Amino acid sequence: MAYKKTYGKKDDSSKEALAELKRRLKDGDIGGTYVFGGDEEYMKRYYFGELCKAAGESVNISVMRGEVDFGELCDEISAVPMQEFSFFDEAPKEESKRVIKLDSPDFSRLSEREMTDVYNMLSDVGEMTVVVIYFSNIDPVKGKSNGAIIKKISENALACEFERAAPGDPTLLRWIKKHFDKEKIAISPENVRYLCDCTGTDMCLLANEAEKLCAYLTVRGRSEVTTEDIDYVCIKNTEAITFDVTNAISAKNFEGAADALSKLRLTKTEPLLIFGAISKMATDLSIVSSLQREGKAIPDIINASGLRDFVVKKYVATLSSVQKGYAKRFAAACLEADAKLKRTISDGYRILENLAFTLVNLK
Repeated sequence: MAYKKTYGKKDDSSKEALAELKRRLKDGDIGGTYVFGGDEEYMKRYYFGELCKAAGESVNISVMRGEVDFGELCDEISAVPMQEFSFFDEAPKEESKRVIKLDSPDFSRLSEREMTDVYNMLSDVGEMTVVVIYFSNIDPVKGKSNGAIIKKISENALACEFERAAPGDPTLLRWIKKHFDKEKIAISPENVRYLCDCTGTDMCLLANEAEKLCAYLTVRGRSEVTTEDIDYVCIKNTEAITFDVTNAISAKNFEGAADALSKLRLTKTEPLLIFGAISKMATDLSIVSSLQREGKAIPDIINASGLRDFVVKKYVATLSSVQKGYAKRFAAACLEADAKLKRTISDGYRILENLAFTLVNLK
């Protein structure tokens, strides 16, 4: 199965691979080679742990990292699984399974003949051996040589891509809610979504932020999460802070926009990335304004534009409180700032602050 990086949407082969992995874990039929990739680290760690559990209490785990040594790999794969004996029984209690983790392996230095042997070994490691080729937050097909090797290995392995869910994914939101249910902390669906919007969809980060919120409320003797708690306790990602900039501009709140820009400056976010979000706001405003002039109602604007409902409602409210031609003036101010950002080596954040001030005071 070819490896490709996507966001939120799994193709049929990815779904089938995950279903097959779950089936093997359920049946205990886990022997074989696996390739774990994708950008959702939490799920990769989880399923690697599940494979180790399924291998039994006496599982033997070996980890090899980075550049692959042909002799060492051969020794690991060909080693005979040990048997656990009891002092009270003549027969062995249990035959141990082996789990071999190749952590971000680099096969590029192996000869063609050695790679042929590796392909043959990995295609048939036996029922008692589990080999997991594990990539941490990188695309394993980057690089001509290593990428071709991983693709070839994947032809005779169970290749699973664990991708981050899209914002608002119902399964992800239910997963977040379970963290709070476990600690008997109440959180509304709106605040579950808000937490996800602030933190992003990285499940490791979400689990950490949920744990922090639960601890914060427990220490204070409280049992329900508020929006203010999330703002106070959780660390917002760059995307969320950038949204704060555009949201403040839309709300005519220069202080809020300047505060968000200051936070982004501390994270050394590239000014052009922030400007991209502001210029998208100009594009969306122009689309909504144009559809309004055609006499379309909000539901029709949502369908025609493809924008999310709350975005359309926000821009309709903005356009109702300003003078005719506002969207064009907004776009013109963005074009002027774009030219300044491209031709100057001075502080890009100063240009963004001036742009925010202009847009907030635009009538």
